[in-house]
Amino acid sequence: MEEFYTIKEVANKLKVHWKTIYRWIQEDKIKATKFGRDWKISQEEIDFIKNNGLRN
Repeated sequence: MEEFYTIKEVANKLKVHWKTIYRWIQEDKIKATKFGRDWKISQEEIDFIKNNGLRN
């Protein structure tokens, strides 16, 4: 099963501010799924960002 992380967890992994992650989600630069009130980002998406950068 795929692992999902919160915005703050992803921000820590990518060493950016959590508001930056939120902005990237709003700009469709990161694929994220909303679970209730919370955004979650998959490990697969984090790996993609680390290897290829943000989506256009």
